[in-house]
Formats: sequence, structure tokens, C-alpha cells
Amino acid sequence: MENNLYYSGTSFVIGNKTYNTYLCAGQRGRGKTTWWLETITERAVKDILKNGDNYSKRKFFFVRREEKQLQLVFAKGLYNGVRNKSPDFMKGYVEECNGGDIYFTKDKKKIHVGYYCDLNTVKGISVEDADVMLFDEYIEPTRGKYKGGEGGIHEPEMFARLDETLFRNRDNWIVMLGNNDSPTNPYNEYFGIPYGLKSWRDKKRGIFYEFDSSDAMTEFKESTSTGRRWKGTEYGDYSNGKKSLGEVSNDLICERPPQAILLYNLKVNGTYLTVWQDTETLINYVTDDCKIDKKKPIYSVTTDDMSINTYFVSFNSSFIKINKMHYGRGLTRFNSQKTATLFMIMLSLVN
Repeated sequence: MENNLYYSGTSFVIGNKTYNTYLCAGQRGRGKTTWWLETITERAVKDILKNGDNYSKRKFFFVRREEKQLQLVFAKGLYNGVRNKSPDFMKGYVEECNGGDIYFTKDKKKIHVGYYCDLNTVKGISVEDADVMLFDEYIEPTRGKYKGGEGGIHEPEMFARLDETLFRNRDNWIVMLGNNDSPTNPYNEYFGIPYGLKSWRDKKRGIFYEFDSSDAMTEFKESTSTGRRWKGTEYGDYSNGKKSLGEVSNDLICERPPQAILLYNLKVNGTYLTVWQDTETLINYVTDDCKIDKKKPIYSVTTDDMSINTYFVSFNSSFIKINKMHYGRGLTRFNSQKTATLFMIMLSLVN
């Protein structure tokens, strides 16, 4: 991407035959949602004005995780960002969002451009005139915010059901946008997007992922009152895309020492972790870059379908609590932020 002030698009385009799913995470305030909302709305308006509403096939769905999130967006104005960015495009248009429909009204002519819904809308809806879905804020700061419970591992399947319900296996394109709110998230894990990459593509499944940030935006934000106030803090680094909001302290990220011995293996969300201990300091080192030792215990925190392994929780609650106490005493280290996040999933399973 160009290193400019605001997000200005990407090589992914609606209608691409190779890639039909676009995920973009990164720096706050870059205007990703504004850019994409304008793009898909203009696409819908042009098609409707050219072919008529009865023949339109290019409307869109705007999706947020919860109904209350949608209502907050509408209360502030869904198109406020677009209005500020592109006043010529919005001139004379008034948007109206009600009953699940999004309208543009100009000169008393109401144009139906799309729909809105949340992730609970998984039954009874099928449309023939929409082929795009914009899922805004797909990343949450904490696992408990995702739908479906159990650390968010079920939400991608809820989203998949919504996708199939809305489009009924017709050609469609999905755009998923989020901030750098967590080192890893259920969607990146579900799609198998490698941790820490700035750009990644899977041509076979049509998935296109990239991380978006701009030095120009960082400089601009740090010149404002808010940016100056939080410059150099963890929040300032998060806001500018330098670190995730949910990261553990970088003081806990290090390589395991050679004298550490392997204690046991963990399997979390399809990733194998090994836990080692320095017997002199009693510090545990959790890593995902070592082969598991099948002669040592293998604890499957999640099952093959990434749901929580209830047998593991039932029989190993004391084991989890011991690890939580060990971490609380400052005696746990990780080889990466991804490893730390996966380990924290296990610790969150008991109080």
C-alpha cells in the first residue's frame, strides 16, 4: 500500500475472480471503512441508475457483530466519514437505515442500495440483488466479545452460515475490516493466516489478507492533542499499529534457554505448543517452534473443530489454575505474541 495519510484502496477489487475474501487489519483512523463503504455504495448506485432497481445485482450487506453496535453506528451516521471524505459524491444524498434496509434519497427519489444485519441473522434471509458483504470491526480486543462463546472459536462458523444464507452459493465478495486489537483472532486462525505477516494470500480459497498502516498517519496523529498526549505509551503504539492492544508485555517475549527441560505439550486452536522449564529459576517457556514429544503429556485445550475440549477442562482445572498462578507470579515466558495469546485462551477457561 502507498504510504500516505489515509487508506486509498488496495489491489483487491470487487469482482476479482481469483480472490473473493479480503481481510484488512491495522492502524486506527486510516479510513478503511469509509473507503470501502463509499466504493460499494457507488458501485450499487451506478448499477441501479443504469439497469433499474428490479435488475440490480450489485447491492451490499453492511454487517456488525451485534445489533447494538449497528444502532450506535446509525445514531452517529453511517456515511459521516464518506460525507467528509467525498462531499461531491454525497452532495444532495441523505441516507436512511431502517428495517434492515439502506436507502439513498436524492431529489425525493429513494434508491435502495443495500441491507444491514448482525451475526444473529442466520436464518430466513436470501437476496438476489446483493453480491457484497462488508463486515466492519471483525477483530475484538478480548475473546469474550465474540459471538458463540468459548473464546470466539465458533464465530467464524456463524459468519459462514450467514454468508451461505445470504448468498446461497452465488458469486459474492466479502470485505472484513478491523483494527490491530489483538495479536491473533478467531478469523485469522480459522483461515490459517500465518501470524505476524503484513501480507498473505491463498489463491486456492480466494483469501487475500493484508496489514495496513502509514507513517504519514502516525506523524499526523502524533501532532494532534490526543496523539501528543499518548505518544510513547502502549496505547499510542497500538493506535498507530505498532503493537496489538491485547499483547503481553514484550518483557515476557524471549527464547527459551538451552538448559530448559520439556514438561508437556499443548494443542490450542490447531497449534501445538511445548512448555519448558528452567529448573534453577522455575521459569516456564512456552513456544510453538519445537516439535512435540509424544512421550510427554499432550493436553488438547481445544478439539479438532476448535471448540473447547470440555474433558480437558473437567479433568485439568487444577492444572490450569497452577499455570495461571505461575503466570501471575511472573514465571512464564513466550517466544511470540501469538503463542502468548493461545496460552491465554487456556488460562481463561477457569476462574
